[in-house]
Amino acid sequence: MKRTIIVLLLLSTMIGGAIVNVSHAQPPPLPSPTELVAVDGVAPGTVRLTWGPVDGAPYYHIGWVATTDLRATVAAGRPWHEVFRTMAIENIGQSGHTVAYLVPGEEYRFIIGISQDRFTHPQVWSKWTAPLTLATGPSVCSA
Repeated sequence: MKRTIIVLLLLSTMIGGAIVNVSHAQPPPLPSPTELVAVDGVAPGTVRLTWGPVDGAPYYHIGWVATTDLRATVAAGRPWHEVFRTMAIENIGQSGHTVAYLVPGEEYRFIIGISQDRFTHPQVWSKWTAPLTLATGPSVCSA
């Protein structure tokens, strides 16, 4: 009787462990969006981004960096990602988004990726856009 109970406990532990391992399996990464294009937005300090949508993408992460900030950071010997900004947006079928609160007249580059949730950075990113210098106009930031 004791041997039967021990065998049953051992089997249930092995089977339970297999189930746990299967449940923690990560889905394969989705491809990055393609055809990312950045153009001046309607309002000063905004950029309109468009991209080729990815079926099944839970969240898009948009990243950007101002060229002058990037150059100054790298020249100071600091990591470039200190000036890299991102935002996550839930995929509701869109293939575009407007990024606001940028500095008019500043040059920016943009990138986009996909993640499974709002707080996880993408495993795969798109190619960077060509540099885009925003039109000058009244600043949208206030002191």
